[in-house]
Amino acid sequence: MLKIDERLKWKEIPKYITEQLGFVDIFNIRFGIATFVFLMIDFFMVIPLFIPLVPAYLYILLPPLVIINLWGIWILVRNPYSVQYEVILIMAAMGIFASAAYLVLAHKMAYYYVGVRGWSYYAIVTLLYVLTTFWILHYCISRFKDLSYEAMVKMKNEERKRDRGKGKIRAMNHADKYIAILLYVPGIGYLIVQIVKYNETGVAFTLIICFLSFAFLFSYIAIKFTHRIFMMKANPQRVHLRTPGKSMYKNGLVKRDLKIK
Repeated sequence: MLKIDERLKWKEIPKYITEQLGFVDIFNIRFGIATFVFLMIDFFMVIPLFIPLVPAYLYILLPPLVIINLWGIWILVRNPYSVQYEVILIMAAMGIFASAAYLVLAHKMAYYYVGVRGWSYYAIVTLLYVLTTFWILHYCISRFKDLSYEAMVKMKNEERKRDRGKGKIRAMNHADKYIAILLYVPGIGYLIVQIVKYNETGVAFTLIICFLSFAFLFSYIAIKFTHRIFMMKANPQRVHLRTPGKSMYKNGLVKRDLKIK
């Protein structure tokens, strides 16, 4: 299912498939890892994890949280060219952990801050989470179910037609997307807080919605990068590490004895 027909040339493969065989842009690795680990996980997760202090939640969530942080720091201090595979692995692991953790924290807030005691609420929310995750998984798998020569050529031709119809539109790079998130999310959060700041239940309810949204987001990230790992393993001859140019060696940005593996 994940094996691409060997007769296909790289330019004949649709873009959404080649993206699953590529690595994160070198110049976005540190910024991206720092954004996800220290902002989207630590900043939003640490306080509700410790307040109120419930030992059971600490025993379950704190160890993997510490591991993700240490792993993220390890990637940040290393040369980006030498951790290209590792970034794919940490994104998959981080997605799995954060998705489950935010669901657990959403339940914790509902129990301790909103006072929800009925088991039906937690069962329905958990079922919704599981069904949504399976829907994302099914969607991801269905897009790659037919990688035959004929199917790829047909999809590539359709992609070219769409591109010609849309014209030349400059796409945002990954850094632009992260910056957009950083700019818009605080503003939206400020507006929500201003609306519900005099209602503690309203604040807790808003945070529960945010945590559940993060759980769905990280489910998508976990599935996307886990699928990318299997795609790369199934098509190793089409996976190419990014290598530094001669100017980077000349300017001392990359050491000449750097091992890229």
